[in-house]
Amino acid sequence: MRNELVGILLAIAIAASGGVGYLWGSSVRGVQTPVSTSTITSCIVQGETIGVVLRVLSGSTPVSGAIVHGETVGYCNGARQTRQLQPAATNSSGWAGLLEGGFGVYDIGINYSKITYHVSVPVEPVAATYAVFDTISGNITTYVCSYNSNCRIPSATISQSCIAAKQLHGLPIPTPMPWFTAGVNYAGPWEATAVVYDHGSPVFAGCYTGTGQGYFEYQNPSLSKNASIMITAVKLDNGTGSLFVAVNGSTNSTGLPYGVVTVRASADYLPTS
Repeated sequence: MRNELVGILLAIAIAASGGVGYLWGSSVRGVQTPVSTSTITSCIVQGETIGVVLRVLSGSTPVSGAIVHGETVGYCNGARQTRQLQPAATNSSGWAGLLEGGFGVYDIGINYSKITYHVSVPVEPVAATYAVFDTISGNITTYVCSYNSNCRIPSATISQSCIAAKQLHGLPIPTPMPWFTAGVNYAGPWEATAVVYDHGSPVFAGCYTGTGQGYFEYQNPSLSKNASIMITAVKLDNGTGSLFVAVNGSTNSTGLPYGVVTVRASADYLPTS
């Protein structure tokens, strides 16, 4: 009787283990009842790009007011992924910033004079790509700037049509409205573009040139306290001295020949009681 009981229990144990094995296998292989599953894919990248700074020329003349738009395009495990870019307008020097992150390629459309031009700019991780596009020849030249600070852009791509920076600080006393005051210092010639954003959209763009130390400012009573500015300055020669840029307490610098440097800052304003 004892042996028979042991045999019955052993048979039950074997049957149970077989049942468990069958149920586990069916959940993986889909045997018997189909089970719906979902797959989550992910990409491993070295880092997001900073974005593209595009200049539009017509021959040697900067194109102002062109609307630049498009999307980032990248592939993750064979699947196409896109991200829409915030539209921007080229300033008086022909520059527009599309610093939207992402990876892969920036597929850009340029609307100008009732014509839409299309360019594709490959981007690299943790770098800004400066691109110069000529609407007449259709040629595009790119320069990769690691961390948006180590860059060399030939002076032939730089406009000389900007206004001269001031020699003295403006807005010396805080005013009731939001403002920006910027300074550039470099022993040689330089050019700087300033774009003011409010609620995520560009509301002002200006271009300034100078040699040595120069200043420029912007204020507007319609600006919100969340307004910000992005300044991009470039050395117009191959000197190795430092180019310094400061705006509302934020600073950056570069010592590279034809070096480019970018600074972002929030608006200054008088707090209300």
